[in-house]
Amino acid sequence: MQVAEAATDPITIVVKSTVPVGTCDEIAAITRKANPSLQFAVVSNPEFLREGSALQDFREPDRIVVGTSSVAAGETMRELYASFVAAGVPLVEALELG
Repeated sequence: MQVAEAATDPITIVVKSTVPVGTCDEIAAITRKANPSLQFAVVSNPEFLREGSALQDFREPDRIVVGTSSVAAGETMRELYASFVAAGVPLVEALELG
């Protein structure tokens, strides 16, 4: 909520944890309530980190998963992960428009 209250420019909120279904919708609702005029998008980008090898998994992922309802946020995430994709890491995207 503090980020939403402080933001003045459009933002992309990235949820990095593996969380229950509906978490991103709840984050969007909280953000809208905190700052109704803010333009924002919420992206689900879970990490798949194994105990004991989290650093290696972060540096060398076997896949990158991105889910959003925003075309622009999806493009931002593709730009963010461009070097991983160029190195052959698959980028799995889910775009839910509606």
